[in-house]
Amino acid sequence: MKISKRQFIWKSIALASLLVSRSYAEPFGTAAPDVEAGRQKAAMCSACHSADGISKLPSVPHLAGQQRSYLERALHAYREGQHRHDLAMTALAKRLSDADIVNIAAFFSSLPRMNTVETTSEPSDQSADVTAGKRRAAVCFACHSPNGISKVTGIPYLAGQHRKYLSDALHGYRDGGSRDDLTMTSMAAPLSDRDIANVTAYFSSLKVISKEAERQNTDSR
Repeated sequence: MKISKRQFIWKSIALASLLVSRSYAEPFGTAAPDVEAGRQKAAMCSACHSADGISKLPSVPHLAGQQRSYLERALHAYREGQHRHDLAMTALAKRLSDADIVNIAAFFSSLPRMNTVETTSEPSDQSADVTAGKRRAAVCFACHSPNGISKVTGIPYLAGQHRKYLSDALHGYRDGGSRDDLTMTSMAAPLSDRDIANVTAYFSSLKVISKEAERQNTDSR
């Protein structure tokens, strides 16, 4: 079956994204995490991310139940000034040891995911088209899954995240300046502002699946 040039490009990008994502699974260390120590150290994160890991700020992501390996990589990247450029997060991360990062990531990952779709105070974008967003987001599913809960180790879940946070992230990848990731930059490059509005509306509209329900779904297959 013949495919168009556009389809070929998107399929190639999706395959490259999947291959690169495998490297995200590599751990930064072998030390066993101390969740309680992580809870104590994470107190400095609560002003923005909240003590329960469910952010009340539209520009700040939820961390509760997020993949531990993803959180570790993000904190290392902030601390080392690689791939991510955020003055506040960089300043906080520079104070962390490797053990602190492992413990904080383990703490937030251990928290239960909460369904934030109905409780968010973020104003909705009435012009965003969730159905169009789902169609445009199909190229994201290889890593982030259609339900927004990634099955790939090291890839963050997007379901129920604040739309503004997701929008800022995609604009940052596409336009440069705030984020630097070759895979995500390639994925975001073709997106228009309307595409970004629709894709982020789709992922933010998804209900969060609890870890227990996720395990049950996996076991039943």
